[in-house]
Amino acid sequence: ACLSGVLSLTDALRLVAHRAELIAALPGGAMLAAGADESRVHDVLGAELVAELDVAVRTGSQLVLAGAEPAIEAARASLVAAEVGCRRLRTTHAFHSRMLLPAAAELTDWVAANVTLNAPTLPYLSNVTGELATEKLVTDPGYWARHMCETVQFDSGLAHVLGAGDLVLLELGAGQSLGALTRGHPACRPAQFPLVVATLPAAADRRDVHLALAESVGRLWLTGVPIDWPALHADDAGWTPGRVPLPTYPFERQEYWLEAEPTAPAGAGQPAFDFDDPTSILTALPKLPEEHWTTVPVWQQTMPRPAAPEASSWLVFTDVGRADELVAPLRGAAAPVTLVRPGQAFAETADGFTVRPGSAPDVVAVLRALAREGRSPQRVIHLWTADAHADADDLPRGLHTLLAIAQAAADQGLPPWTLDVVTSDGQRVLPGDRVRPGTGTLVGPTRLIPVEYPGVRTRLIDIDIDTDPATTARTLLAELRGDPVDQIVALRGGRRWVPGYDVLDATRLDEAPPVVSIRPGGSYLVTGGLGGIGLAMAGRLAQTYRARLVLMGRTPIPPREQWGAILAADTTAPEVRRRIEGLTRAVAAGGDVVTVAGDVSRPADVRRAVNAALESYGELHGVLHCAGVPAVGLMQFKTPADMDKVLAPKVAGSRALVEALSDVPVDFLVLFSSTTSATGGGAGQVDYCAANAFLDAYAQSDPLPGRLVTSIDWGEWTWNGWTTGLDSYDEGSKDFFTTYRATFGIGFDEGFRTLERVLAGGEPHVVVSTQDFPTLVAMSRRSSIQSHQATVKKARLALGAHPRPELSTGYVEPQTPAEQAIATVWTEALGLDRVGVHDNFFELGGNSLIGMEIIAQIRAALALDYLPPHLLYEAPTVAALAAAAEQPDETSAPDTPGPSAGDRNRSRIEARRSSLRTRRTA
Repeated sequence: ACLSGVLSLTDALRLVAHRAELIAALPGGAMLAAGADESRVHDVLGAELVAELDVAVRTGSQLVLAGAEPAIEAARASLVAAEVGCRRLRTTHAFHSRMLLPAAAELTDWVAANVTLNAPTLPYLSNVTGELATEKLVTDPGYWARHMCETVQFDSGLAHVLGAGDLVLLELGAGQSLGALTRGHPACRPAQFPLVVATLPAAADRRDVHLALAESVGRLWLTGVPIDWPALHADDAGWTPGRVPLPTYPFERQEYWLEAEPTAPAGAGQPAFDFDDPTSILTALPKLPEEHWTTVPVWQQTMPRPAAPEASSWLVFTDVGRADELVAPLRGAAAPVTLVRPGQAFAETADGFTVRPGSAPDVVAVLRALAREGRSPQRVIHLWTADAHADADDLPRGLHTLLAIAQAAADQGLPPWTLDVVTSDGQRVLPGDRVRPGTGTLVGPTRLIPVEYPGVRTRLIDIDIDTDPATTARTLLAELRGDPVDQIVALRGGRRWVPGYDVLDATRLDEAPPVVSIRPGGSYLVTGGLGGIGLAMAGRLAQTYRARLVLMGRTPIPPREQWGAILAADTTAPEVRRRIEGLTRAVAAGGDVVTVAGDVSRPADVRRAVNAALESYGELHGVLHCAGVPAVGLMQFKTPADMDKVLAPKVAGSRALVEALSDVPVDFLVLFSSTTSATGGGAGQVDYCAANAFLDAYAQSDPLPGRLVTSIDWGEWTWNGWTTGLDSYDEGSKDFFTTYRATFGIGFDEGFRTLERVLAGGEPHVVVSTQDFPTLVAMSRRSSIQSHQATVKKARLALGAHPRPELSTGYVEPQTPAEQAIATVWTEALGLDRVGVHDNFFELGGNSLIGMEIIAQIRAALALDYLPPHLLYEAPTVAALAAAAEQPDETSAPDTPGPSAGDRNRSRIEARRSSLRTRRTA
């Protein structure tokens, strides 16, 4: 506020001093930091204790409580008992709480009489609202009393500033906790990590503060922030540093690529695949002729798989009703079975626990309790959506809980385990099968958990709820005891089915009478109609059929009479230019275009778009649902809200379309899905995979009787608009996938011709892939973060270790066994010749993909009980991570009886000293 001119420096100092005097005269209080989200903390403390406390600071994943000493101590004891990390803050009063209200009126009057308040001259965020401070807000004397008494809305403020573009965020003050919270915020993209700069070292960092400050200034300069160098170096004696001349010419860079040796064919026309490097298959598989791109999913009956070794412990997420009936035979097995039921809070029960649906902290508490008893589960079964009475669209009980299970297992370092997800009526296997499409979202975690968490095996088992319960229970138990080789299995009438694919003969479709065709001059609605694919399809509808079009998108389009001026202006943004050019081409080709701004996940906006077509053209013949948003970020760092944003346009959007079209006699509704529903799409795509699997199931549920609803699983397009999905990957992988799309992707003209064939065929679900799709699916089952890193490492080894890059910190040799072990892991993973103790992981080229694998390797190398993945964001240097490993922070590590986790970790590190030295010199 002072820097923004709201109040002078003198007034600011006087305000702080007077406020301190008023607070000092009030009764004392206490504050407590809790390492859990607000709902979890409230559940642990209970309504009566919560009523005595205030939230002083809200960060999203953590919060700070304030209140009277007895209430804070009671809260601390309750949180410790529930294994929620917490720590007391060193403070004399309960700041930002109701306990300061007695001073509010006096402070308001004092500000009004003594402080001149002005409108902000620089934008800044208010901690009271979490939004930009406005003149009306900050010139109200009462605001400064609110500033003293109300919650600090740090989480909302971060969301606002992170969404404002690539701003440099400088943390002022001791420690680096605010920077860690920023990098862990859902809105913080990996590309923004280097823009978060601290001024002083972290608590575990033993560097001199002046060295840390110099590093901060260097990092600021590297990001383009202008530095006042004379002011930085000036001292009382007038000394200034000397300048070191550098060459006046730029350093020339030249890359020398080692060409891969050609792979000899394995047989007639068949390439030899290296399944240890799944990505090699992408380039080894030839691009098929266009008429062979379309396949139809089919189901194939198979025999049961051989029995797997008996598990030592089962963890079953069940509920009253059919789910309990299904799991009853399992409870007679020799291995212990722990039941987890949905509830309002985490609690222990006679046969297990209750947890809140979708709560990772609750599942963490379950795993910790089982670990203390020596019963960490080898097998986990999720049955919460298996009952016919269960709401298939209940995301917290389904998709969100599977996310929570995966996150909790990784957080606790659960040894290799198997997850079985049991659904009912989620797949159309036999003619007449009903389909509950909501369960389709569970395909996402089933496909992606093994990709992002190597060592975990998954299987989705879909049962027929109409089959005799005894038969279903018997076949389900047999499947659960079988080896989970097949990732998707359906049980129908005691028989076992697995998915497969048949090629749809395009030649036959071209010759046969079409089931549905596009009408010349017809009226069509395209959602996502201003995006790359939607606008391209709209353009070809106009060009080929002179169609009348309603294009729905989230961004308003200027009136048509302004299009010429917009295109002529040099200042027009590239994305706006692309849209206007596409609309202009559609009109020039003979089509008519109406645009509607709206959110396809909102039924009212969809109804408005449908009405626009009916009002403009008197009829509506078909809909192309192309709307969607890309998925970003690994599962471990996603929140349910993150996933819901990706699901919304496809799940809520398709339902809104069906509702709006219920009384409109359209010929077809085409749902633009993706092959990710079958392949997973790679790390970071769990929500996108789930959304597209829903579309596939929804099309098969016959949502518009008498009209064609088809879901098309499109492969990669040559259009390269969604690059954010590759943010977690290294630059080499980004370049590879960009080149792959250009070489093997579907062009817009090819895609439109394929769309016409799919409509002619009338199938409810088809796959469009330019390469042999069964092989791509098989490849995806072998792909994981681990295999990706192995491929990258193999390439790096072939080129030899790279020199350590020039960083803002000098090289310091690792000293302790823990530092040496961590540096060794980083050196091998990043392909460097050495890593210093103060080198920042993300500056060295690390990313979240590598980070997940590195944390697993460090946990194994140091034989640690506990090392959560998010710690790499909070301690991004070797020294800080080693200190955290030896002395886990009390806000995150589990409380266990006996020797501390830090003592156990240090003793294990010392025991492995000789093996670590051997490894470093090997």
